[in-house]
Amino acid sequence: MRILPSLWMSACLLLAGCAAPLSDAQVVDTAARGLSERCQASRAGLASMPQAQFDRFCACTVEKSLEVLGPEGRRKFANAQPWSDSDSRNVKQAGVECMKAFMRP
Repeated sequence: MRILPSLWMSACLLLAGCAAPLSDAQVVDTAARGLSERCQASRAGLASMPQAQFDRFCACTVEKSLEVLGPEGRRKFANAQPWSDSDSRNVKQAGVECMKAFMRP
């Protein structure tokens, strides 16, 4: 009879898509990877920046974005839920701050 709960859980995960909630560490990791991928995808707009500097810029942007999003915003991002307008503005501002830091002489 112990098989039934396991089968039910497997069926639930496979058929209904009801995955277990992510831990806080998983949320941070998932959000960081997603933000990094988005930043790297923007490379064409900053093609003149050397790759190593661009990688540092992305790392800065990810770090600042995770800070400004806070736990709720990170969880929304990790679960592919829409952000609030405030979250979007804050993440854009994080990128602007990092860009200013990397463009200083």
